[in-house]
Amino acid sequence: MNQKSRSKLKTSSFDRMVAFSKIAAAPAAKLAAAKMVNQLRRDSIDEKALMEREVAQRLDQFVSELSRLKGGMMKFGQLISTLDPESLPLDLRNVLDPIVEKSRILADDSMYLDGNSIEKVLRRRLPKDLLDDLEVEEEPMKAASIGQVHRAVIKKTGETICLKIQYPEIKKAIAFDMKILKNTLGTLARIHPAVDAKAMDALLFEWHQLIIKELDYQRELRIQNKLYSFYERDPLVMVPKVYPQYSTPSILAMEYIPSLSFDDPSIKVLSHEKRADLGRLCMKTFLFDPLATGYSQSDAHMGNYGVVVKHDEPVLVLYDFGAYIHLDKGLKESLKRLFNALQTKPLNPRDLMDAFSVSPYLSHEMDQLIYDTVSQAVSEVEREQRIDFYPGFDKDITRSHIERIENLKRDRKLSFKGIPRQLTLFSRGLQGFKQIFVTLRFSIPLIELQESLAKRPVQQEGSV
Repeated sequence: MNQKSRSKLKTSSFDRMVAFSKIAAAPAAKLAAAKMVNQLRRDSIDEKALMEREVAQRLDQFVSELSRLKGGMMKFGQLISTLDPESLPLDLRNVLDPIVEKSRILADDSMYLDGNSIEKVLRRRLPKDLLDDLEVEEEPMKAASIGQVHRAVIKKTGETICLKIQYPEIKKAIAFDMKILKNTLGTLARIHPAVDAKAMDALLFEWHQLIIKELDYQRELRIQNKLYSFYERDPLVMVPKVYPQYSTPSILAMEYIPSLSFDDPSIKVLSHEKRADLGRLCMKTFLFDPLATGYSQSDAHMGNYGVVVKHDEPVLVLYDFGAYIHLDKGLKESLKRLFNALQTKPLNPRDLMDAFSVSPYLSHEMDQLIYDTVSQAVSEVEREQRIDFYPGFDKDITRSHIERIENLKRDRKLSFKGIPRQLTLFSRGLQGFKQIFVTLRFSIPLIELQESLAKRPVQQEGSV
């Protein structure tokens, strides 16, 4: 048996409590022992420094357990690994940096259910006649936080499909994890003043609601089917076709489309123009098309996209529709205002900010900070008449932004609460695309972007 395969994953509350206790108990026990020894010696002890050292020493164990725990715990590790370290307050960044680095291994080194166990799961969830139609590969193509993906062949037609199979008892595991994570983040907030406990609670609630949606494979099937219809005649964007007959609330069957990742060496050596073509397609699917389809990806990381090169032309493949959100009227209107502001000559920083109407949710100081940051970015774009996406393209802006956030937090003038949930999810998707754009390393002339905005699709009722 492969060392990463298991006949059973730790999805029960008892297994998860034991596993989590192993991670959490040791630092706490050592802190208690140090307190006792130092009381006998009448010495002082830096509790915060000791706890940080103990937690840091167990990061390897933490990441290893995340791959076994799946569910909310593994989602937490993956969420941390997608954070932009430069955007975090300094003291919190010092704590999370090692976790960010170590958590990156989760995508490629995660535990999964072995062939015998997954066969039992399939037999419980699919009627015998349908399962007998399929020849399912034992080894998964991918093992993620709430399920794993297996290739299969439909015997009658020879078609190769993918089965996205949800882990047994994963819903209960996630509900348990949310309680643990809430307590853990509360502890982190007490240790590190940079962590806002209320903001963490709000983030966790939002995150939990999104995971609940991701667990609904029937919802995902409907969204994927609608977007398949929307892009069916687009030669440059592909969506895997779904197979409803082999799908259930916990199994999603879809077309197998082999593709390359954005960071594949063969994609990195494409010409600048080809990489820019991919960047344009990403912008199109994330920013423009949602106005026509009504759906936007809120989990835009590189694993949810692929590239197929056809006749020397890059084609974008969209995967994983569980985290797509249906845009409400307010966010659609905000996008329209943003696009109109981007077409203004010269660009107006305040118009760009006002597109999303976030100022009422900010303190005066925070509003001014964001305005100054946007102004700095706009000045750069206006001077160069292009938008550059290269590693560190916003580093100087971000560093200045962080320094001012630190000062606002010290003076208790930082306020960024009550932002509409959909805007928060959309912003998370935008952050994911920033990483994709930087990986592609390309530039787009400002005039080209403005012309594209002028030709963007308009919403058509019943289009998807």
